[in-house]
Amino acid sequence: MAFQIAVVGLGLMGGSMAMALRGFRDARIVGIDVNEASLEKALERGVIDEGLTAPAGPSDLWVLCLYPRDLAGFVEKNRAFFTAGTVVTDIAGVKGAVLEKIPPLLPADVDFVGGHPMAGLEVWGFDHAKKDLFQGCNYIVIPDDAARPESVELVRSMARHVGASRIVSCTAEEHDRNIAYTSQLMHVLAAALCDNPDFLQSKGFEGGSFRGATRVAILNDRLWPQLFLENRDALVLSLDRLLGSLLALREDVARGDEEALGKAMVLATDRMKKWQKRQV
Repeated sequence: MAFQIAVVGLGLMGGSMAMALRGFRDARIVGIDVNEASLEKALERGVIDEGLTAPAGPSDLWVLCLYPRDLAGFVEKNRAFFTAGTVVTDIAGVKGAVLEKIPPLLPADVDFVGGHPMAGLEVWGFDHAKKDLFQGCNYIVIPDDAARPESVELVRSMARHVGASRIVSCTAEEHDRNIAYTSQLMHVLAAALCDNPDFLQSKGFEGGSFRGATRVAILNDRLWPQLFLENRDALVLSLDRLLGSLLALREDVARGDEEALGKAMVLATDRMKKWQKRQV
């Protein structure tokens, strides 16, 4: 019987994942989504082989592309379809809460291997899905402690197939601490930059640095608050550190301390060059 993959949630990420998974293990791809219009489009374009509004049977690999707070409810409701030997992965941008909630809901002979592709766009929904969305991305793999090595390797090989150029393995704690800084803080900062009385008058005065800093300010207002709050402690720590750095720089500017500002720029430049050379 053909290897079967169920992709649950055909939004931007899930739709792109289903597209990119074509050809992986010559699998039959089933798309599951409550949005029938998305299912119809995915079928018409050959993205999936079958479209369902709810699971109707088992699959060998489940890729859960749902909002973080929807994951546990889906798994609990559909527990009967996760059969012996099944591997379940996800793409959620938080992992502590996911690893705490999901594995206990699964049968003992089903492995959960958390995943997080570091890719995305400032739009959402199946209409914006792209086959090459994950091309060249970092892909973080966070296995449950009980997951078999072959299940972890299945998810790693899936990540390579969809285009990941670097696969990083870590604990849920390491993931959430780093993602609070590299991803969630960037979105908070972009939102804060737009919350400025000069923002709407700035057109024509912006350069690449401004466009880059505000690019991710277009946010899915249902998804991102969940990501922020499911990783609250780590994000608050990152925000506190940023506020400390900003206040120190503000004082240097207010005092007219050119020497201190120069040292801050040298430190930032030195760290950036070291970061660019660093290998994972």
